Amino acid sequence: VLKKIALAIEDTLRKGEKLYRIGGDEFATIIHNGSPEDATYVANRCRNAISDLNFNKQGIKEPVRASIGVAHNNPDDSNDSISDLLWQADAAVYSAKKPGQSHVITYTDEIGKVSSSVMSSRINSIVFDAIEEGTGITMYYQPIVNLEDDSADYYEALLRISSKNNIIPPSEIFKLIEARRLEYEMDVAIFKQIADDFKNGVIPPYS
Repeated sequence: VLKKIALAIEDTLRKGEKLYRIGGDEFATIIHNGSPEDATYVANRCRNAISDLNFNKQGIKEPVRASIGVAHNNPDDSNDSISDLLWQADAAVYSAKKPGQSHVITYTDEIGKVSSSVMSSRINSIVFDAIEEGTGITMYYQPIVNLEDDSADYYEALLRISSKNNIIPPSEIFKLIEARRLEYEMDVAIFKQIADDFKNGVIPPYS
């Protein structure tokens, strides 16, 4: 699926423009000497090309759609680096994934304000370390109580991630997980922690 999408995007790019895979199902390209309107035009061509693809041979019947973020810099402003533009495009993609939004969104300062906590390098690092190393993951086990005899029928596992004695709230964790498409990786890290808690007797016994 990713190969077909990559080829479709490459076919829409102009001569000399290259496509980069930056992780998972995320791709990026750099448009040199183009206006913001040029970038939006190319983005819509990419979106249409992906929408026209047929994945029946891959067993996928549902439509495959792309969410695209566009960021641009002012040639007279030397403050915008490639990493800044990538951050801005990432924030725009996050906005484009929201229900009711266009699938092609151009970065604005307002989007930046809304997405700052989601895309902050500090929270990124904390969550990535939690996924890769299990660092900072703490599970809280909330009993689901049977009202007839006050026994715990089972426990609900609630995720928290801590850093330097500060708890990262779930609202920030899951915004980032959703934006980065890390649901599977986070689930794996959570199940590993639950398994360790079982071994170490952290999870309370059934009453």
